[in-house]
Amino acid sequence: MSYSEAFTHNVLADLLHRQPIRDTDPAIAPARLRQALTTGPALDRGEARLLWASRMAREAYLEIREEIQFELAERCRQHGLTLSLQPVSAAFSPGQTHHLHAEDDSFQVDLIHIGDPDFPWIVQLQLGYTLREILGDWHRLQLRLLDTEGHEWLCQRYDGADVLAQDWITPENRPGEGPDQRMRRVGLSLIIE
Repeated sequence: MSYSEAFTHNVLADLLHRQPIRDTDPAIAPARLRQALTTGPALDRGEARLLWASRMAREAYLEIREEIQFELAERCRQHGLTLSLQPVSAAFSPGQTHHLHAEDDSFQVDLIHIGDPDFPWIVQLQLGYTLREILGDWHRLQLRLLDTEGHEWLCQRYDGADVLAQDWITPENRPGEGPDQRMRRVGLSLIIE
């Protein structure tokens, strides 16, 4: 997140947090919030407006979201999934695809070097069978691939597809560093939100 995005986020969060809670605020049913966060459909315009306008609705939304995250974490724990990938010491060859496997087979990251000067790498996330089973038809979730230094490698809405892909975005504090170099010193975690 850039400085201006972080600033805007913080200002908006502060304004919304200071919003008074009225006893008359209409509510979105918890079952509807859960549906919107998992199987869909997404919140309609009226529900989205209510979420913006009502602090109580936002608190209910966040509570349901935390419950879903806890439930997903518990399912992963029961299946022995850690959703993490350790740094890799192997050499990377230019012009090749590099396959990095999580030890628990929850996912695989493919680093595809395409040679484009503006976007030389594509990060591809392949979900393992067990993780796909855990996610089931919860197609409203967001999957984020973060490294141990907080750099986001991939952020995509999960729509039931086995493979998600995104251009590599170079970290601002390390210009010119590709994922092949970065993977030698950082690990990755798959975050499901």
